Amino acid sequence: MTTLVTDPKTQPAVILNMVHFDSFTFKQKLAQDPVREVDGAFRLYGFDTEGNRVFDNESVGFSDHNMDTTVVTEYVTTGKGSPETFVSEYYTAKDDVAIEYTSGNLSDAKLMAYFELSMSRVAELNGKLTISGLE
Repeated sequence: MTTLVTDPKTQPAVILNMVHFDSFTFKQKLAQDPVREVDGAFRLYGFDTEGNRVFDNESVGFSDHNMDTTVVTEYVTTGKGSPETFVSEYYTAKDDVAIEYTSGNLSDAKLMAYFELSMSRVAELNGKLTISGLE
């Protein structure tokens, strides 16, 4: 799955509107309330008239030293609910994924698609891109 961005860059005859991750690091600190840290770098790309990938020369980096706080803050400030509601939805989602996995209905391909979108969403929450769609 490819993440598309709202504000693409343009090179001659090429629109760079897709996200390619150069790196993505996830760390979780050992603590009573775990803190999840994320670092990543991506660059935009598109296709020329012959169908070849063309990558932007510039790589964009981002860091989030407490991804949980970032996600919950976004949830609350956009009017989706309270922190408690988020936690409830999170545990329900985890249960749903566990059922899908244990029943054999969560393919590796679907897991990869979720992962790719998750990386883009973290970059979006940190103000580095705006997702306009998926391809």
